[in-house]
Amino acid sequence: MAERKITAKTSKVEGRVFEGSIDLHDESLAAMTQAFGEDAVKSAAVADMVIAVQSLIRAAIEKGKTDAEIQTIISGWKPGVKTSLGPADPVESVMKKFTQMSPEEQANFQKELLARLKAAKAA
Repeated sequence: MAERKITAKTSKVEGRVFEGSIDLHDESLAAMTQAFGEDAVKSAAVADMVIAVQSLIRAAIEKGKTDAEIQTIISGWKPGVKTSLGPADPVESVMKKFTQMSPEEQANFQKELLARLKAAKAA
């Protein structure tokens, strides 16, 4: 028996957080099947997989993939394995990192970027 800590909150009730524990019998697939039954375990697994594939599809749509490309991507999908949608947009990656920087780090980054732009123009 492995108790798993569970925490949940809702935006509909300000400040309300539940913290508890539950035994999901997740030591093994056999333990889960014995505790909950094969149909319940299969149903939960399929539901989780559908959500994961939908998330992958949304990411692919946001990357501008065609329906044919998305079908190829999801045809090769395996649960628990990260699926690459190709190289990341370098500007998007830099902007995401920039927003995570402190104001001081942002200022230093801007100075360095301007210095590199000036050097590139001079070359």
